[in-house]
Amino acid sequence: MEGSDDTIDLLLCVDGSENSVRAAEHAAMLAKASNGQITLLTVLKPDEAEAMDWKNILEEDSAENISRIGGALVVIQKEGAEYVISVQVGDPAEVIMEMAPNYDAVIMGYKGHGFLQDTLMGSITRKVIHGAEVPVTLVP
Repeated sequence: MEGSDDTIDLLLCVDGSENSVRAAEHAAMLAKASNGQITLLTVLKPDEAEAMDWKNILEEDSAENISRIGGALVVIQKEGAEYVISVQVGDPAEVIMEMAPNYDAVIMGYKGHGFLQDTLMGSITRKVIHGAEVPVTLVP
């Protein structure tokens, strides 16, 4: 865990969904309350990365142009939470689990499916909650 006793460093995983925006609201609240920092992470699959010039977008400080980040970034900036942006390429669950030990917690949006949610939970979410070495918070 990277944070000191009174701060928390959060890994916020976003995919552009409304659930990601709600997760960003939760992460911003926690980060501000603890003087912590959010790493806003989105993971592109290799074919997605080839289809967009995401490295130049980040270098131009226009990450909101990556639709998967934009909504969550607006929320975090509005709340005044400290953040950094990380765009990675690979298998999302594997990347998240690799990065997780460097943080105090992982926060992810989650779309519940009622009483079947455990059965229908997305494979990325399922892999992360079972494989991450730090607490994982799912925000509906």
